[in-house]
Amino acid sequence: MKKMVLSVVVLLTMVGAYALIVGFSPYGESDVEGHIGVRVVDASGQTVIDDTLPFHEGDTMFEVLNQRYELTLKTFASVGGRALLGIDDVVTDFVSDFLYITLHYPVRENGEIIDYDVETAMSGIDGLSLRDGMIIVFTVTTVGGGSP
Repeated sequence: MKKMVLSVVVLLTMVGAYALIVGFSPYGESDVEGHIGVRVVDASGQTVIDDTLPFHEGDTMFEVLNQRYELTLKTFASVGGRALLGIDDVVTDFVSDFLYITLHYPVRENGEIIDYDVETAMSGIDGLSLRDGMIIVFTVTTVGGGSP
């Protein structure tokens, strides 16, 4: 009986912790609207997509990309998320190559964009937040090839 009670308490604690983390996460739905730039660079270094897409309050990065492009995805139950293998005709196998994601955040001065801060994405598209003026760059990169 004690084991059962302990199991229920542990389960409820885990569910509660998950709800708190997801509820207070900075990722997910946007709380603003604006535009993002999307660039896709193929294995030869050629930019094959260079678009500007609108987003609205409540949108996610995945929704914005999925509305415009044909996405090739693979779901990994072990991490609870999707891996983006391809966008339109640029498809990787996630074994010998993958889409390296960089985020270019605008630096503004007097309302004008004067530069961009560039960061490597630390999560997949399900964990990226939308920011007005940002540019997200997907570059086909070979495994072991280092950052582009």
